[in-house]
Amino acid sequence: MRRRDALTFKMFRRSPGLPGLFFATPLTLAMLPAEASAMGIAAMKKQNGFTLIELMIVVAIIAILAAIAIPQYNDFTARSQLSEAVTLLGGLKVPVAEQFANDVSATSCALPVSAITSGKYVSDVSAAPATPCVITATMNSDGVNAKVASATVKITYAATSGIWDCTTSAPVEVAPKACPHE
Repeated sequence: MRRRDALTFKMFRRSPGLPGLFFATPLTLAMLPAEASAMGIAAMKKQNGFTLIELMIVVAIIAILAAIAIPQYNDFTARSQLSEAVTLLGGLKVPVAEQFANDVSATSCALPVSAITSGKYVSDVSAAPATPCVITATMNSDGVNAKVASATVKITYAATSGIWDCTTSAPVEVAPKACPHE
């Protein structure tokens, strides 16, 4: 055996001929594979890449995360699109309440001339002259999440009490807490 500059350890092995007798064999960390196999020591192989089971586990974890995340993302986009209708209607509360403060009649339930009556996801905002005043925002039928397509958001103003109420025809899972499903 060639001498090397490496750490040397003693390995105790059984004597092949005499049971119960052990003898010491020098073992170096820098042995040649042939020397190691001659001494009965298995040579370590260097592992390259990932095993098939490791790759399958990673794919399974990604699939589970996707199965949870995609429906949540769809609800999130539907809620954000529906919030445009709630925001447009919220901007009309002060002018309509002011009109009712000046004149408590059905004709006060009208949109101001400067009102924004449509948006990226809202097709129309309308008000019919009536008491109580009901202002309705209608969502687009295309270009929006399927859960809010053609849905409506209604705010109702009771002039006698000064209270606003909000309802929507959108499904419960995407309806805002302040504007529940009707």
